Amino acid sequence: MNRLLVLLGCLFSLAVGAADYGTVSVLGGATSALQATGNASAASAASSVASLNSKFLANASGVAEVPSRMRFYNSEHLGWYDEEGADGSMRTLDYTYAIAHGNVANHIPYRGFGDRTSISTGATGNDIWQGASAVMPIPDQTTGEQMTLVSTSANDTLLGSGCRQVDVHYLNASGVPASEIVNMSGVSPVDTIATNIRFVENIHSETVGATGSTEGVVTIHKIGDPSVVYNAMVAGSNMALNSARMIPAGQTFYMTGLTATATDNTAILVRLLATITSEGTVTPGLFFTVYEPFRLENSTVTRTLRLPLAFPSLSILKGNAVPQTSGGSATLSYEGWYEPNE
Repeated sequence: MNRLLVLLGCLFSLAVGAADYGTVSVLGGATSALQATGNASAASAASSVASLNSKFLANASGVAEVPSRMRFYNSEHLGWYDEEGADGSMRTLDYTYAIAHGNVANHIPYRGFGDRTSISTGATGNDIWQGASAVMPIPDQTTGEQMTLVSTSANDTLLGSGCRQVDVHYLNASGVPASEIVNMSGVSPVDTIATNIRFVENIHSETVGATGSTEGVVTIHKIGDPSVVYNAMVAGSNMALNSARMIPAGQTFYMTGLTATATDNTAILVRLLATITSEGTVTPGLFFTVYEPFRLENSTVTRTLRLPLAFPSLSILKGNAVPQTSGGSATLSYEGWYEPNE
């Protein structure tokens, strides 16, 4: 019985820590109080706990009150954190919510989302992105590349009414996330400072003029070859809707859910593709395999993955759509987090 009470006291101490409950400060006294009982009787130990409880529930005037805050100890951040509770009850936090709150060290929320309209027929389908080509090209995977940004509108310039600056998020030749802000110059090409871009994760407007969005199609392409486009923002937008992502080096992506849609009165096979073998390793040469297929027509499907799908470091994910007849539109989005490899 004494051991049970000591254990309960320790748990009580961890729950309250050094929390300030309005007018009363509890400094983890439960543990010391129970230790002080030594080999005293269970009744004596219980009396010590009851005494602490009465102090815990009483304010400076001696009137019992419900604590307004709870504390929890984050074992990864090594610190105490407040958890507000109107009734003072113990609160729990789902693991994924804790990641979103930034309470789990080295766990980074991660998403991919893309849109494709006027899908053409063909065995390989259309990647779900906003570039002109059906299949999105992949940059040099050994040394990376320098790239060029340009718009189809002269108003997408540093002092223009459209998109003024573009933030380029990419992985460098080593697979490490990086970013660069590029000052737009309308229809005149502007090269990136970075010369080692291995994969363009996303591009979006950083600053805009009076219009509030791009006025032309903004693309980032292979330097010296505007026909090889790696990502694009359509006119009237501020974000590239490209479902393709490469998992950073040294990280594993855990997918917790995905959503696919198909519209415009045609049946479409919407697929999640990944450069992963059935054994969970990156495919040699980065060829894609089908990971999740959905056959849809004027409908939406959402999957919540109770057991997250794991994608290894430097693998590439993307959406792809194969229509039964030419035409139709499709979207694919997915979410989760990545964390360091075990």
